[in-house]
Amino acid sequence: MFKVIFLKIKHQPFLLGVLTLVIGYGLLIVWKMRSSPDNSDIWFKNGLVYLNCLTPFLISLIIAIQRKFEDQRPNFYSVLSSPSRTKWLLAFSLGAYTIWLMNLLTFSLLFWIFTKVSFSEYVNLWVSEAFLGMIWVPIIEYFGIIHSYLASIVVGVMTIPFTIYYGTTQLGIDLWKMIPWVYSIKIYLIPKSQLIWMILVILICTLLEQLLVNWCFNNWTGR
Repeated sequence: MFKVIFLKIKHQPFLLGVLTLVIGYGLLIVWKMRSSPDNSDIWFKNGLVYLNCLTPFLISLIIAIQRKFEDQRPNFYSVLSSPSRTKWLLAFSLGAYTIWLMNLLTFSLLFWIFTKVSFSEYVNLWVSEAFLGMIWVPIIEYFGIIHSYLASIVVGVMTIPFTIYYGTTQLGIDLWKMIPWVYSIKIYLIPKSQLIWMILVILICTLLEQLLVNWCFNNWTGR
C-alpha cells in the first residue's frame, strides 16, 4: 500500500506547493528565533500554535490535490461501481496522512539544522501535529471526496477563524476542553497527566469520524 502511495506522490507535483508553504513558514520562525535568541522559545511556541491553527487548511490542500489527481485516473470510476469502497477510502486517508507527516518531518529538520530546539519541544510538535491534529483528516476528506476538491479547500479556509477563535484567544478559555478539534492548538495548556486521555479522545473521535465517512462514501451514488 505504501508503495502505491509514494507512486501517487511522485505524480502529484502540486504537493510541492504545500511543502513550500510549510518550509516558508518554518524558515520565517527560524529567522525570528535566530534574530532574537533571548525570545527564541517564545517564537517557537507561538509558531507551533499558529501552525496548528493552519493545519486543517494545509491538510485540505493535500486532500484537494489528491482528489483532483484521482479524478484524472479511470480507476476512480471503477471504485464507485464497487459495492464496498472502504479499502480505497482508507488508502486515500493513509495517503493524505503520510504526506502530512512528510511535511512535518521537513519542518522538524529545519529547526534541527538551524536552531537549538529542546527535545521536549519536538515532542510537543509531533504530539500536537501528528496525533492531536489527525482529527481533521476525515472531516476534510468527506467534503473533498463526496463533494469536490474545491469543497475541501473551502472547508480548510473556514477552519482558520474557528481554530484561532477557540484556540488562541481568551474567548475559548473555558470551552476548549470540550472541543477536541482545538486540542492540538492548546498543547501548552494540556497538563502532562491529562495528555494521554486527550490523545485517546482524539483517537476515538477520529475513528468515529472515519467510520461515518466510510458509511457515507459506501452509500454515495457518485453524483
